[in-house]
Amino acid sequence: MLKYIFLYLLMATISCGEPSVLDSSTLRRMPKNPKWRLKGYLNNSLKIIDVNCIYINIDKKYNSNSFLRFWKNGRVMQGFGDVKNYFRHANSFFLSNPGYYVILNGNTILTEFFGRTGYKVDYFYEFYKITGDNIILTQSRFYTDKSRKIVFKKSCSEKLTTNPDW
Repeated sequence: MLKYIFLYLLMATISCGEPSVLDSSTLRRMPKNPKWRLKGYLNNSLKIIDVNCIYINIDKKYNSNSFLRFWKNGRVMQGFGDVKNYFRHANSFFLSNPGYYVILNGNTILTEFFGRTGYKVDYFYEFYKITGDNIILTQSRFYTDKSRKIVFKKSCSEKLTTNPDW
């Protein structure tokens, strides 16, 4: 009995975070009461970021696949899953973290995402650097191995049709 009480208390403390709602059609978490800090900042990013493409990271060494999709209205999506389905996921928001971005100093991107951060669902921030057609992750609370270079390469093979709903 004591073991169950301990587990209950442990789960109650770990699962704290921003209240969220799970969208069952996309398996995406959305904040119940959004508190976006980067929402509303206008970007002059159309010259730097191609919003008609997605940026794909395939890391075979760490078995990590993800992509970024940007919109001209300051919204961004971080998606995960099978590489063959990236464009389908980019149009359906399946298994994604919604967010906002702002361009700093001409080639640095500050992003604010809402998604799983360890044992809880909350807002988190990441920095990226734009170099040509690539976007490189430079700072994240999950990115602790500084020798690992996480590069997202531009891919425009299919048409992106949907607009963000957050």
